[in-house]
Amino acid sequence: MTPTDATAHPQRPFEIFGLNPGSLPPQLALALARSGATGLLDLVHAADTALSSTHFRALASSTEARIGLRIHAGQLPQALELLQLANDRSLTVILAAGEPGRQQHAAAALRAAHGGLLLWAEVTT
Repeated sequence: MTPTDATAHPQRPFEIFGLNPGSLPPQLALALARSGATGLLDLVHAADTALSSTHFRALASSTEARIGLRIHAGQLPQALELLQLANDRSLTVILAAGEPGRQQHAAAALRAAHGGLLLWAEVTT
């Protein structure tokens, strides 16, 4: 590709999100975050909330890189608690697919609780 071609067709930036199961130690999310991706702790199928909270604390204290959570709307109380630990740190939260009204409620509560939040919502048809 010549320089002229490169300026005529600039590359579009993209994001990489990596999911680390919330029931497992956050080494995968940490490695992804340190490599430039966003390392997310996936709480959707994590049955032990205390363990997944411990894993998020470990992830947040181990890096200043981009991290976050993937939750379903029913996990809003746990997510709000974990977001408080991050203070003003920029975080990413992915809301797993679910009933749109519950997703909207969760999104509003998450935004109100944490100003530096990048919020994504999964949508299925």
